[in-house]
Amino acid sequence: MSYETIKLVEDGEVATVLLNRPSVMNAMNSKMRSEMLEVFERFEGRDDLRAVILSGAGKAFCSGGDINEIRELGIKGDVETIEKVMKSINRFVLEILNFSKPLICAVNGIAIGGALSLITCSDIVIASESARFGSGFINIGLVPDMGISFLLPNTLGVFKAKELLYTGKIIDASKAKEIGLVNMIVPDNELISTAKKFAKEIGEKPLRALKLTKRLVNNLLINSLLNVMEMELLMQCELIKSEEHKRLLEKFV
Repeated sequence: MSYETIKLVEDGEVATVLLNRPSVMNAMNSKMRSEMLEVFERFEGRDDLRAVILSGAGKAFCSGGDINEIRELGIKGDVETIEKVMKSINRFVLEILNFSKPLICAVNGIAIGGALSLITCSDIVIASESARFGSGFINIGLVPDMGISFLLPNTLGVFKAKELLYTGKIIDASKAKEIGLVNMIVPDNELISTAKKFAKEIGEKPLRALKLTKRLVNNLLINSLLNVMEMELLMQCELIKSEEHKRLLEKFV
C-alpha cells in the first residue's frame, strides 16, 4: 500500500515509518496525521512486527505543523472548526502515545514544534549529529499543543522545558542529549542502521512483557495529558485568531 505523505520500509520484524514531505521539511498536515494513524492501527494488529522506527525523509525530521494549514485555520476557521481540528490532533497524539509496541524515534535534521510531541511520545530517541530541536510556538504567538506543554516538562523537568518553550530557541543534538531529550547521538550516515540495530535488540525481548511495561510507564502520563490537552485546545483557539499570531505567522509564509 502506498501513501501520499509517508513511506514504509519493512525489514523483518522492524518497520520504519518515514515522514515524507521533504519539500516542506516534513511538516505535519492533516493528511499526514491521518495516514500515520492508519499505519499505526494496522501495525498494532501485526503479530510479526516487534518494533517501529519513526524518522524523516530527506534532510529534516519534521518542521512541526504545516504553516499553510495553520494560517488558513486562523484566517477562515470559526471556533467550532478550530476546536474540531484541535480535537483531531489530540486524538492523534494519544494514539501514538498508546501504541503498544516499542517506538524508536530517529531524528535527522530539524525537529521543531509538533515534532517534539512525536519525540516525547516515543520510547527511545536517537539523534543524528546534525539534528536540531526547538519549540517555536512562542515565535508565532501560540501556546504549545499536541500535549507538548505536559510531555516536554515530564521529559526534561519543568525548568529546562520552560527555557525551550519561553525562548523558542534551537538547540543542537549535544545540548538535547545533555538535557535528556535524546538517548544517544550517532553520525548522520549511521542513524537508521543504529535505530534498526536497537529496534532488533529490543524486539528480541518478550513482546508481552514489553507491551505491559510500556503500558505501566505511560499510564502515569495519560490522565494528566488529557487534562493538559483540553487546556491547550482552549488557549490555542483563542490565540490562533489573534492579530498578533497572524502578524508573526506572515514572516514564515
